[in-house]
Amino acid sequence: MGVLRLNRPNQIVLELVDTKGAKRMKSKNTESRPMLKSRRSRLSAAVIASMSALAMTSAAHAGATINIGPNQSFTIGGGLMATYLSVENGADNGSRSSEFSVDLMRLYTTAQIAEGIFFDFNLEHVDAEKDTRLLDAVARFEFNDWANVRVGRTVLPMTRAGMSGPFFVGAIGLNQYPLTEQWTGRQSFRDDGAVLWGQGALGEAHFKYHLGVFNGGSTPSDSPLMASRLTLNFWDAEPGYFHANTYYGAANILAIGVALQRQSDVIKKTDDSRGNYQAYGVDFLMERVLDDGAVFTIDAAYNDYDLDGGTFDSSGNRSASAAAGSNSAYYIQGSYMFPASNALGRLRPYLRYENVNPDAGSDTEKWSLGLEYVINGHNAKVSGVLGRIDEKDSNEANNFFMLGLQFQI
Repeated sequence: MGVLRLNRPNQIVLELVDTKGAKRMKSKNTESRPMLKSRRSRLSAAVIASMSALAMTSAAHAGATINIGPNQSFTIGGGLMATYLSVENGADNGSRSSEFSVDLMRLYTTAQIAEGIFFDFNLEHVDAEKDTRLLDAVARFEFNDWANVRVGRTVLPMTRAGMSGPFFVGAIGLNQYPLTEQWTGRQSFRDDGAVLWGQGALGEAHFKYHLGVFNGGSTPSDSPLMASRLTLNFWDAEPGYFHANTYYGAANILAIGVALQRQSDVIKKTDDSRGNYQAYGVDFLMERVLDDGAVFTIDAAYNDYDLDGGTFDSSGNRSASAAAGSNSAYYIQGSYMFPASNALGRLRPYLRYENVNPDAGSDTEKWSLGLEYVINGHNAKVSGVLGRIDEKDSNEANNFFMLGLQFQI
């Protein structure tokens, strides 16, 4: 059935039999921790805001589906992300910190109401914030490839990493989410609004577009937040609303994407005047399955956030700040997944460099050297990471070590 666009390999069959023994239903269906810190060295407020928002972004999920009737079904799934993190100078007394955390727990549900009409209702518990909250509540109308509509609380169009989320970004742990992603949203890169999106062949390539209008922040004129994304795939297509930063060899991807968000009169300035919020991003993904079955991936993005010399107006809890101030940011990550063997999983080492350059404040850079053990793609994997995060103006850096595991169904 067409409930989910990014299908996962789990397969669960459920049958319900009525009292007369006749078969009635049958289905078969295959989706914050605090930022590294110490008393002497802390990231800019923009980076912290980025991490808390990115904690909640996710791509499509899969799970167990029960068919209720013709073109009617209910799907339920879940996700877990847990980590151990040790940070140099991270404890309150200045010594090395050591902490276990269940970073994220999610409950996913999807209902199909009729042919082409769906409803998603997802919850998330963020351990660091001791909070369980609504993640998504969105009606989906999917009648053809080129014109689909999402209405409700949903992920805004933005760069690839933002539309992949921590469960599909190709690393484990909220501290491994790119610092560069600081897009706005009422909560968790979500907002209340509507998105028109579609996809299809464009000559030899594949094209996808997202055009959205949302409440955004508070403005005197109630001007909406406009959000858009365009994606061009030159090799395999990436069907569905969401993206991933790696497919672990399930597809050959050569894609470039551009994203733009804008809202008028949403920036508050010290002289009580109003300014405009504008952000744009460019992202690139190349993933190739080699002749021996190994997978080589390059993932990169550049984002620019312009807050017009003020702060994003989030009064009334309508929208969270995209960043504490204007900045530019970029990251690049390379990985190599070894060919399949008789072992349960496959090893995938990666190296990532990130840089955040605010107009006011300290530049921040981060290095991460990770090793993933991929058991079942994004549904089951464990990872170890050695890294260093450096706030340039303070001339101090934090070295860290992290172990993480991720399970989904």
